[in-house]
This record gives sequence, structure tokens and C-alpha cells, in this order.
Amino acid sequence: FFTEQRPGDRLEVLMQQEYKVGHDKPLWGGRGRILAAVYHGQATKEKENWAIRYLPSGETQVEYFDLNGQAVRKAFRRSPFSYSGFRVTSHFTQRRFHPILRTYRPHHGTDYACAQGTPVVAVGKGTVVFAGWKGGYGNVIDIQHGKKYLTRYGHLSKMLVKQGQLISEGQLIGKSGMTGLSTGPHLHFEIHEYGKPKNFLRMNFPSAKAVTAQDMAEFNAQKTE
Repeated sequence: FFTEQRPGDRLEVLMQQEYKVGHDKPLWGGRGRILAAVYHGQATKEKENWAIRYLPSGETQVEYFDLNGQAVRKAFRRSPFSYSGFRVTSHFTQRRFHPILRTYRPHHGTDYACAQGTPVVAVGKGTVVFAGWKGGYGNVIDIQHGKKYLTRYGHLSKMLVKQGQLISEGQLIGKSGMTGLSTGPHLHFEIHEYGKPKNFLRMNFPSAKAVTAQDMAEFNAQKTE
């Protein structure tokens, strides 16, 4: 949840921990495995938001699904960071006063103020189609997500991926900076839909793949357990 948390909301978690027989030290470094969780939110779209751990047949990565088998994870994460420590300073607009050029011009992206060197992650899986210097953007990375979407990450101090590289959602791709036309360390983030810039903070993205019909009986049994 990106903005919906409210005082009084409740979270319940079912965690599994394994030990070797006769030993007190937990496996996996003590991290455990979350089997299920439910978030009771006053401001969330659904008042009870369930997440059930399940490994679909033929897959190698565990996913979490709601009670109806719909993936909890969206096609894109809600921010290009893996943790907090950032704030939105400039929104998507057709007319913004540029602090360096001293003129009004469109701002087709979202600016996140953050400390120099803050880790930047990809909002979704895709392919790097550009990684280099691009004028006022400074060091910039463009990632193509299928045929429909392209995301752009600008003013980076470091780029940790190369053109042609396959990227997974949440993968570290660079670190924030102030290269190009920038008055301070921040990340300029854009998303384009079929080549047209869109307001990322107002977009609604579909969920990842749902449980297939052939896996539904097994999923329901695991959910009930």
C-alpha cells in the first residue's frame, strides 16, 4: 500500500519457521516464510486484503494471491525505490517553471527528492533499450516493458545496467544523483504508454497473472489449510 495506510489499520501474518531436528537455530538465517497475510484497511479499496503464498505449476518464483486467485502483485510497483527516504517534489504537468532554464515548459514526469546515491529500482520487468548520457536528463536509463510501456530514470549518479540487458521488477538499476540539468540530488521518472508520456501517480495497473484454472483446486486446498 502506497498511500492508504491509516491509524487503526490491522495486519495479521502467518509465518512458518523451520529448524533442523535437535537444533534451536532457525534455517534461512531466521527470516522465516510468510504463508499468508491479511491487511484490514480503512482507506483501501477492499477492506480485507488477503495474500496467500502459492507456487504455480511450471513456475520457479513464488507469488501471492488473493482469496479469488488474483495476483496481489501489480504489473508495476508504485515507486522506483525499494524503501522509503524519498518524497515527490514535482508532479506531471503541462506547465512548470524550470529552476535552471527560468522558463515555463511541460514536465512529463515525476521528480523524487532523495539523498545522493539512493538505490533506484525498475518498476517492472523489461529490457534496457538505452543507458547513457541524454542532454538535460544526464545519466539516464530507458526500460521497455513489452510493446506498451517504457520507463525512464534520469539524473543518475551511477548506472548499473547496460543496453540489451533483461531486467526484473524491483531490480537495482542505478543510484540517484544530479547529473544533467538539476539543482539537487533527485530522480526524474517518466512512463510512456505507446510513446505518449503519462502521469505515473494517477495510473491504474492490472495485476500480474492469476492462478490458472488447472491450478485452482490445488490453490484452494492450500488456501483453506
